[in-house]
Amino acid sequence: MSDGTAEVRDQYAAVAAAYRTSRVHATGPDLDRMVQLLAPSGDETAIDLGTGAGHAAVRLAANVARVEAIDLVPEMLAQAELLAAERGVSNIGFHACDVRSLPFADAAFDAAVSRVSAHHWADVPAGIAEAARVLRPGARIVVIDTVAPASPALDSFINAVEILRDPSHGRDLTMADWTRILETAGFRVEIGETSPVEIDATDWFARSRTAPWREEAARRLLREAPALARETFRIDAGGDRFALIRGIVAATRLPA
Repeated sequence: MSDGTAEVRDQYAAVAAAYRTSRVHATGPDLDRMVQLLAPSGDETAIDLGTGAGHAAVRLAANVARVEAIDLVPEMLAQAELLAAERGVSNIGFHACDVRSLPFADAAFDAAVSRVSAHHWADVPAGIAEAARVLRPGARIVVIDTVAPASPALDSFINAVEILRDPSHGRDLTMADWTRILETAGFRVEIGETSPVEIDATDWFARSRTAPWREEAARRLLREAPALARETFRIDAGGDRFALIRGIVAATRLPA
């Protein structure tokens, strides 16, 4: 039985280039907030967990000594390398591996980030536990990801839309889930924030090359969303525009 990693590789190998130029991924105030929350001095070695097309790694590289960027999908790493070359960034290493098995020593890093990646991980608690292993005590991690509301009905709604759009989607966790997972792994959670990210549905489906039947089913959910979902996700009358909820969690690695 697959743990989902093959599906992630298959999905993103074909569409990797679209994520290097995607406005939703390439820009946003969360990139500046990520650096602000890490508060690097410039001497740190950092790790980017699930770098995708490399936007977080490239942004962070200007503020630390070195970033090691890891991703499950080689084609995504190729796009990240291209982005770094385009920006003239040379202090990033690229590694094709699973977040659950990092090729680094214990306490090797001073900081960690993960941006818009964890909802694809096969096992989020295992990935965060592995992040804890490679971070020194006192190191900070900043996780940025799409999150679900605390309401079970709204949680089910947005994850259904996400899975229809992209069958490799795992789950948008709640902010409470993130606190629990990080604390269990040995972190002290200090910051938890959420903000809306406006989505153009046509661009969103095109970027993932969603199968027509899946797109129509997801669009129907958006069009026929109940009032609370329509309000929470800012869904317009035709389901053409809506908002995902992006969560930011900052935590510090506690001594073992």
